[in-house]
Formats: sequence, structure tokens, C-alpha cells
Amino acid sequence: MSALSIRSPAKVNLFLEINRRRDDGFHDIQSVFQTIPLYDILEFTPAAEFSLQTETPGIPTDDSNLIIKAAKLLAKKAGIREAGTFRLQKNIPACGGLGGGSSNAAAALTLLNRHWQLGMSRQELAVIAAEIGSDVPFFIYGGTCLCEGRGEIITPLPEAQYLPLRVISPTWGVSTPQAFSRLNPTDFNLQKVADFIACLIKSPIDVLELYSKSFNHFEKSVFEYLPQQRELQQILTDNGMLTRLSGSGSAVWILNPSPDILESILPAGCKIIL
Repeated sequence: MSALSIRSPAKVNLFLEINRRRDDGFHDIQSVFQTIPLYDILEFTPAAEFSLQTETPGIPTDDSNLIIKAAKLLAKKAGIREAGTFRLQKNIPACGGLGGGSSNAAAALTLLNRHWQLGMSRQELAVIAAEIGSDVPFFIYGGTCLCEGRGEIITPLPEAQYLPLRVISPTWGVSTPQAFSRLNPTDFNLQKVADFIACLIKSPIDVLELYSKSFNHFEKSVFEYLPQQRELQQILTDNGMLTRLSGSGSAVWILNPSPDILESILPAGCKIIL
């Protein structure tokens, strides 16, 4: 049988506020997620056991990979005995706040739901996705969504009008657990997402107003312990670009890129990936 394939998109956080640390160790967030046209490719071929192949170094291919976790969980819940081999072509940088691993897991669920003809709705798949990781349910929906709770409570928003986004990927990465560990609880719940959403769905979108309402709670703490992150975004800001960290970083998005000067001002090792 020929391999089945699916595109697995990256995301950016257009808004991200931390509300509180929960008793279970997770944090309640309010975030607006937006899928972007940067994709991994996931292929699946039926086989006797689940396995994962990739040519990208550093990616685990055992049961710790979210793709394998997702596939085994869905098979168990659906009573499916068939397994298969996944092959992953990576284009989304790791440790960049772009959601590549979570997207891959959601892609596996979506692909197997079709292949096994389970007929599960997005809502049903999202419930399973939430058992795999906080960001995985969003990728079942894609597009523009408000994500709350630890990220698993999804409210689809009207599809954002065209935003002239560009995404920069630095050579360094950011550990999400480390970024969370450095948060100051006294700073939680300072910004409200409603104002940002009102700007986002307004027609036409006022880019300057939208940026003024955008927010990423991680910027303060990440800038403090990773000065090269602050310096990168300061260079962009000094050149008139509206930029924010995505997730806990290290990738940043630019709302009003200047293509004619962007490449010339980037620090060594930083590259435009979208």
C-alpha cells in the first residue's frame, strides 16, 4: 500500500497571557493561536508495529515521541489492532515556540482517523489530543483560535484576515519548562485577551492597534536570562518592525516586515523561515 500523508502546520501565539499556576502544576493561559504556512510532512504506511523514521537528528523515534503516543492512544481507544510506520519530514524548528511536536501528534490523530474510517469529530479528537499535550487540541482545529485552560479549551475565532507575518528562527532554542519556571506569579493576569480579539476580528485590521494589544508574558522572563533573545527583538524594533516572541520562544514573528532590509540586519545564525 502506498503511504498516506498529511501536512502538519506550525503556529504562532499572537497573544499569550499566563493567568495562574494550577494545583496540578500546569498554568492557566489565555492565548490566541494562529496556524502559519510552514509545514512538517507526516507519512503513514500500515505495518505490524508502530514505528517512526526521520532524517532529522535529535528527534526521538521511540514511544516518547508524541506521534507514537498519539497513534497508540487512538488505536487503544478505538479498538484498532492495525499499526504502521510513520515517516516525518521536519521543517519546523524545535524549541522555537512554533508547536511542531504538538502539531505532529495532531496530524497523526487526524490521519489515522481518516485511514481507519473512525468518523470521529474534531471535538472527539480534541478530547483525545488533550491527553497527549496541552497544545495538541489546537492543531486538531487549526486556523485562528482562543486557547484557554492549560491550552486544551479551544474556541475557534473568525479566520484572521491576511496578516503580513514573517517568522525568524534563531540558532538558540528555549526550554518551555525552564521558561515556565522563571515566571513571576505577581505578574500574572495583567493583560486581557478580549481587547486583542476585538482588534483581530475588526475589518479592516489596524496593524498598529493590533500590535499594541498583542502580548506575550514570556518575553519578560526570557529576555532576562537569554540576552541574545532581547537583542534580536531590539534590533527588529529599532528598525521599525512590530515583533513578538512566539510561545516561550525562541522564534519571533514580525507583523510588518521590511523584506528589503530584514535579511541585512539579522544577527548571524538567525534566518527567515516564513
